[in-house]
Amino acid sequence: MDGPEQQKSYLYCNVYEASACFGVAGGDVMTMRVPMDFVTYDLELVGGAKVLIYSGYNPSRVPAPDTVSTVKIYSVPSGDYEYVMAADGKHVITYTPRDNEAPLLQIVVDQIGASKKRLVADFLSRFRPCKSDADGVACDKDQVLFKGVAEEVFGL
Repeated sequence: MDGPEQQKSYLYCNVYEASACFGVAGGDVMTMRVPMDFVTYDLELVGGAKVLIYSGYNPSRVPAPDTVSTVKIYSVPSGDYEYVMAADGKHVITYTPRDNEAPLLQIVVDQIGASKKRLVADFLSRFRPCKSDADGVACDKDQVLFKGVAEEVFGL
């Protein structure tokens, strides 16, 4: 991508949550909210894709459309995640860490055209699993959390 849609990739995270971290690139616009016992991030990526990220213990459950092929389950060393193509065309990824006390992470990507798939794949490839304790948050810089869905769904 060239011009205004060109986006810098981050090798490491710059936004940290208890169960995962991710990178926000220069030009992305992000709003963070802490309404109660959860956190949400509204992002608009440089290329125009809109993403909502939820970190907490009770994410919305998204019913899949009638076709089974739109639901995919992935397992990574730090936990499991599910990808659902919702009936309204939104892409929903829900990560459940193996640590039962860690919050879940849900990512909702608005409907996107084929031209924005690479942008979303790049964004998802920045997520890394983290563990938190009394000393802070430690993240695995070598494990790409959503690599499977980034490759299979968005064509990384």
